[in-house]
Amino acid sequence: LFRPVLFNIGKHLVSLFFKTGIFKSSTTPLEFEAKMPQNYLMKLSDPQAALLLRQFVRLNEICQHSQKVTNIYYEALKDHVGIRVLKVEPNFTFSLIRYPIVAEKRQDLITLFEEHGIELGEWFTAPLSSPAINHDLFGYMFGTCPNAEEISKKICNLPVHVRVDKTDKGKILSLCRTVGVVN
Repeated sequence: LFRPVLFNIGKHLVSLFFKTGIFKSSTTPLEFEAKMPQNYLMKLSDPQAALLLRQFVRLNEICQHSQKVTNIYYEALKDHVGIRVLKVEPNFTFSLIRYPIVAEKRQDLITLFEEHGIELGEWFTAPLSSPAINHDLFGYMFGTCPNAEEISKKICNLPVHVRVDKTDKGKILSLCRTVGVVN
């Protein structure tokens, strides 16, 4: 449902599936209260295990693709005014799930991408994951990590998964360059 072609239809279906309980949040209510759910570390569900096995078989391909896309994003955006990117050293060996960028006008970028059927990730929109959690339960006091607090308001993530093809990369980079973000 998150493929670019199906994005506009998919986002409404996903919303409906969450409302009807077909899909469940990956974060349980207990986790928002700083408690570990029962059986949290026990085992994956059958669908999760099947997905993991399919991904594991393709792990090298997935990692190589992620590294290639990460490098393309870095080279194309490293000097772009208004977007700060993760520095990638030559011959890096890590693989990212998504490529983080920092934009002064994050919401404008997210809206622009959404209008073009591309989902940007918004992970860690607060120093500890989400502003929806009670940071006090985790011992975090606002003001103690001002850099994390500032970055969490501006960070978003570009897709690097194996379905990101040459056309997608071009579209993503073009959208990043056209948004009027200024540092």
